[in-house]
Parts: sequence; structure tokens; C-alpha cells
Amino acid sequence: MGCPVGILQRDCSWKDERSDGESGELIGVFGFAALPAIIMNKAMSLIVVITAIPARLISVPLAELSPYLYIVLNLLAGSLIGAWVGAHWATRLGWKALYRVIAVLLVLIAILLFVTHFFAVEPLNLPLVPGRSSA
Repeated sequence: MGCPVGILQRDCSWKDERSDGESGELIGVFGFAALPAIIMNKAMSLIVVITAIPARLISVPLAELSPYLYIVLNLLAGSLIGAWVGAHWATRLGWKALYRVIAVLLVLIAILLFVTHFFAVEPLNLPLVPGRSSA
């Protein structure tokens, strides 16, 4: 049996045993399998967010950000909930299905990047603060 997602893998050697004895690695310098790669990605994302907050508060004072604090908290809460649910889901999914999900998500991201790069996409023009117009 070949690699479940050949484009995403450079060879088929896992660290843990599969039922068919085959193994697989996610493409890249580190050679992580899918689940360890997801865990590493979440950990690195957390580090980036933690270091970005103080750096951005230097350029945008907290007084200017405070009217939009509900947006910031909403984004942070949504990210944490999404990461928690995603990690829970990824740990219970079989390796074959996990590679397929990763492949589908990467293809969708590629399609979205292509569409937004080569075709005009109109902004939604939503108001920044409820009750105020964006113009």
C-alpha cells in the first residue's frame, strides 16, 4: 500500500506501527507524521500569538484598541475553542482519514489563494463597530 497522500509525503516511514506495517511522514524538514505536525503547529501558533501581543501593543496603544476589545477576545476565544475541538478530533481520527483531511484542506487553501490572487474579490464592507458605518 502506498503513501495515503503522496504529494504531502517524501517517504512512507512512521514512527509508530500501523495495521499494515507501513509508515508515513509529512513532507518537510522535520519529517513529522501528521498528528505530531498538527501538535507542533498548534504549539508554534501559541508562541507566535504570545510574542505578537506585546509587540503589537507597542505600535497600537491599548487605548486605541479598547473599543475593539470584544473583537480581539472573540478571535482569541474562537481560536482556542477551534484548536481544542480540532485537537480532540485529530487524535480520534485514523491516520488515513487524517492525511485525507489535511490534503483536502491544503487543496482548498490553494484554490482560495489562486482565486483571490487572480480574480477581483469585493470586500464585505462591514462596520468595524456595531452601529457605525464603515464609510
